[in-house]
Amino acid sequence: MQFDPHVRIVVDPGIRMPIEKFHPNVQSDVRRAYLLRGPTQLIGHNFPRKCVGSDWRQFHPKWFREHDWLEYSVSKDAAYCFYCYLFRQEADHEKFGHMVFTKTGFTDFKHAYRGLPSHVGGVSSCHNKARLCAKDFKNQRASITHRIDANTKTAQMFYEVRLTVALDVASFLIAQGHAFHGNDESATSLNKGNFLEMIDWYQNRNEDVRVAFDELCPNNAHMTSPKIQQDITRSYAEEVTEVIKEEIGDSYFSVLIDISIAEQMVVLVRLVFVS
Repeated sequence: MQFDPHVRIVVDPGIRMPIEKFHPNVQSDVRRAYLLRGPTQLIGHNFPRKCVGSDWRQFHPKWFREHDWLEYSVSKDAAYCFYCYLFRQEADHEKFGHMVFTKTGFTDFKHAYRGLPSHVGGVSSCHNKARLCAKDFKNQRASITHRIDANTKTAQMFYEVRLTVALDVASFLIAQGHAFHGNDESATSLNKGNFLEMIDWYQNRNEDVRVAFDELCPNNAHMTSPKIQQDITRSYAEEVTEVIKEEIGDSYFSVLIDISIAEQMVVLVRLVFVS
């Protein structure tokens, strides 16, 4: 799951801007960024003690282990709900202390043993609805990412099939000294030339090749255009030239030239490198 790196994360839940205040186009990115970071649960922080009446009150870090959704705001010395901040519903703002755990902050630490479980509530509580929304959001993003990745791999695989077929056909035609192009290479032509006709022959006998060319192929990635054919033959020619040059090295070689039916001329050539 990825997010826009320009989204600014506010660590302190007490001073965050509400999700609904963000532009609708970036709300998903904001949620994704916070989900990747997780709730603000301070470790080693010196939580302040406050005297209220005759009682001393203080946030206890052990509550983080008991409630994975719990966040702490240093600026407000208050507790907040991570999932309710991200996925609360407008209609639920006034229910079950929703405003306390999303906006004003929970500070009744003396009764936290009762207040924190009360916020969680039952299966269909506002908190559990928000938590379920977070889970669905994560699964949705993971599913989309998986589908994109799968489609990308499939497209690459069929591209390799098309390229391999094109190279195989070109290799055969070059080895036999046959022409590639036809006079009419359109889809309705009765004879599109050796290259395209052999590819059609290949498709009719191999289902994977047919699918790669017909069903899962962008219009500009067939690997059969005249330019592609020329590029393939040029590449083969360059490879053959390199092999010949390596075999000859600095030796002499001859070129036989037909001048007429009666006579022939032989020219000896040697390539000399001058440093």
